[in-house]
Order: sequence, then C-alpha cells, then structure tokens
Amino acid sequence: HLQIQKVKQGVKKLLFKIKTTIAMIRIFKDIDSISEEVLKELEELTLRIKKRTINIAVSGGSTPKKMFEYFTNKFGKALLFQRFDIWWVDERCVSPDDDECNFKWANELWIGPSGINMSNVHRIIGENDPTKEAKRYSDEIVHHVQEFRGLPQFDLILLGIGDDGHTASIFPDRIDLFSSAKICDVTEHPTKNQKRITLTGTVINNSTKVIFIVTGKDKASIIRKTAFASIKDYPASNVKPEWGELFWFIDEAATIKKE
Repeated sequence: HLQIQKVKQGVKKLLFKIKTTIAMIRIFKDIDSISEEVLKELEELTLRIKKRTINIAVSGGSTPKKMFEYFTNKFGKALLFQRFDIWWVDERCVSPDDDECNFKWANELWIGPSGINMSNVHRIIGENDPTKEAKRYSDEIVHHVQEFRGLPQFDLILLGIGDDGHTASIFPDRIDLFSSAKICDVTEHPTKNQKRITLTGTVINNSTKVIFIVTGKDKASIIRKTAFASIKDYPASNVKPEWGELFWFIDEAATIKKE
C-alpha cells in the first residue's frame, strides 16, 4: 500500500506499511529543510518528555556535518539542547582528533559551539581496544538509557545510509546484527578493513523513533532499493522499529533517477 500526501512548503510525504512498521518517506528541498524538521522533532521531544533526560543517538558522515552546522547557526547556545543525552550510533576505531572520527565533527560543529554540557555527551572511545570498548559502551548505555522490553530504548536515532545499503556500521555481511543479543558490537569495513563499533540492529529496532537522513543524487539508486523497495539484503531495509516510528527524510536530489 502506497499513499502520497502533499503538505506545506512543498514537502511530500509517502506512507506505506512494512510488516508491523509504518514507514513514512518525506521529501524535502535540501539539507537545510531537513535540518529544520529535525529541530522540530527535538523540540517535540522536550514537550513530550518532561521528567527525565532525552536520549538520542546520532551518526557521522558529510550530511550530519551540514545538519550540525545548521543547528549551531540556527540556535547558537540554545537551551533546547541541554535536555538531551547525546550518544553515537557508531564510531570508527580512531582517536578523537582523527578526521574520520564521528565525535570530532559533532563536537566541533555542534556540541562545542552550542555549549552542550559534556557530562551529557557519551562518545564511543574509538582509541580503546574495540572489543572492550563495545562492552564498556554497552554498559554505559544500560546505565543511562531507559529500558523497554528488556533492552535500552533510545527516544530518537538518526541514521544515514551508504551506497552499499549499510547503516550505522552494519554492513551487508553483518545482517546478523539485527538479531543479535548484544547492545553494541565490533564490525569491520568490508574493503578498508577498518574496525568500527556500532549499535546492533536489535537496539536500533527497539527505539521509539528512527529517522534516516539521506541527501544527494549519488544516493538515488540505493534509496530505491531500500526506502522504496525494502530489499532485505541491504542492512537499511532491516531497520523496522517494532514498537516505534520509522521516517525517511530525503532531499529532492536523492529521488532523481539517473538517465
């Protein structure tokens, strides 16, 4: 079942059923429009959740960098962000000053400029032994994040998608992580052989809301195979929060089919 809805400011919504998960695809003009909508999601969380810290997990990559810059330019040192505990979906096993470190860019572009209290920032320590760090980060999540059905439940997880359909650091050869009993695990990039630490698909699918943020014409092909066709060989197609909501925030360029 597929339904197209027109809403204000030229944003399109596509609603369809994937098993027990309702996935909504929203098409925006550009990353700034997407970033503005994510800010609205954060504001809504502060209105809905009053008595505890709000737990969100963010991703790395070029698109989140632009989103973090938008947050800072829009709000600066905003009180909005002080209600959140910030976690990472995944991290490369590198030091925090390495240009490939997801934490580095979030810290430089958003966390630092926004004056977010570092006690609310939970980075994956990529320079640690990967196996030990995956266990340590799992324990930290269990200690801080509320539980639902025996697992930590994040209030919001922001995901991206790679050209190969990977999301977080769950690559096509690690679909098993969507049935893992672990909270975090160690994975390896299939071509670079770089070790990474990632939330498992089990935890991602236990979250209250998941939003994929995808931009650029180079993502058009994989979007058609995941957001629209949901081909299970791709990790992103296996993101189906059974007890939560699933959204795809996509810019117009990522919907244009190459000739």
